[in-house]
Amino acid sequence: MDATAAANPLLATTARVVRLTTERWADEDAAAELGDRPLVARALARAALARSSYKAHAEAGTTAATGGDVPSRVQSLLHPPVFHMRRGLAVLASLLMLVSAGSVTVERQGEHLFESAGAPSAQDRFGTPGTRLLSERAHIATNQPGKAGRP
Repeated sequence: MDATAAANPLLATTARVVRLTTERWADEDAAAELGDRPLVARALARAALARSSYKAHAEAGTTAATGGDVPSRVQSLLHPPVFHMRRGLAVLASLLMLVSAGSVTVERQGEHLFESAGAPSAQDRFGTPGTRLLSERAHIATNQPGKAGRP
């Protein structure tokens, strides 16, 4: 991600956010593996302090454990983990209902359009009296033996 940010300066903020999110993810994985969040927070703080006391060695090769915003990472490890499942599930359920309602509406409108496209118009179905009479005369004229084809 750093190479992408170096190639395109507009992605520098995105690269920083991705790096911090990845570090927080690693912190949470370590806390889940050990089962002791304060222990991981202390280890992270000690690693950051050790890095600051040995800057010459740290510049040669920095690790992700001591990079980023260490105080906020330690603070978040000292607090219980936050789960946003209820809000996420509510948003997901709302979106699912919205998409379902939209699908039903589109299906009904499409069915209505196809039915109205295939049905004869109201004037053709019921006809005006003049139209009905002309069609009846044409039908009678074609069925009479001597006057075929004449209205």
